Amino acid sequence: MFSCGLQVRVSQGPDKGRTFPLDSAEITIGRARTPGDRAPGWVLLNDPQTSRIHADLQWNYEGQHYLLIHRSDTNPTEVNGTQIQEAVVLKIGDHVRVGATILDIQQADFRFGGVAPENIARIHEARRSGNTGINHELAYRDPVREGEARGNTKSASRKIALSTRPKLSLEILGGNQQGTKLPMTGFQIQVGGNRAEDLPDGPQWWDQDLALNESALPYRCMAWKWRELDKAFEVQLLRGLSMPITVERRVDGTEWIAEMPHDAVVRIRPYDLLYIGNTALQLVVDR
Repeated sequence: MFSCGLQVRVSQGPDKGRTFPLDSAEITIGRARTPGDRAPGWVLLNDPQTSRIHADLQWNYEGQHYLLIHRSDTNPTEVNGTQIQEAVVLKIGDHVRVGATILDIQQADFRFGGVAPENIARIHEARRSGNTGINHELAYRDPVREGEARGNTKSASRKIALSTRPKLSLEILGGNQQGTKLPMTGFQIQVGGNRAEDLPDGPQWWDQDLALNESALPYRCMAWKWRELDKAFEVQLLRGLSMPITVERRVDGTEWIAEMPHDAVVRIRPYDLLYIGNTALQLVVDR
């Protein structure tokens, strides 16, 4: 079980006094749909000035800290009074403002239950030296530096990765690129139309850009973020996308079809189909 020994406490805003344990390597800060909502991997706030997906926290195993990444297109994120655009390292005592809410980064309080984490640096060193009593190498997948193994145990055995995501592609089933496969190598991917030559470069915290040859599709109009616990991509529609997107899912002989709402986040699983303008595509597992 992931344990970093940190929590956030709401010191200002509608949720003042609430505490959220930081119990996942990837956490999204955003607005709750129903008051009091809680979900693994989320800090859900009852703040109307907070965006549905406002910011991300990503754990860096090597540095033993969270990176805060601003996600909202409409509402700012501040750390210690300074508005951010790039990824920022968080430390105990920092104050994060999203909307009307201030979140204090704190050491977790274990007086009322739970187990305090051991010294993670010491554990990593034990794994590297092979003194853990475990006969396998434990490899970590860092969300920020995807693909880099954590640990270098010399014992001869198999590797175990915290992320078990299969090799995935978007297969174009209809439209201008029919028959094309676009490999999805990243864990945070922006999908959209072709990039305009005069469009300035934006923040570079995304792992990958995928372009579809659909003339009416804006550049980087969809954000795809891999959610390990759900074994699915979390897809959010960004500003500038006016055309409807239809999602089709076939499970156990039943078929489910719905138009993707522009204000919602939708989980897209392997073999789901999407219809975007004249383009039909499917998330497939590469063999």
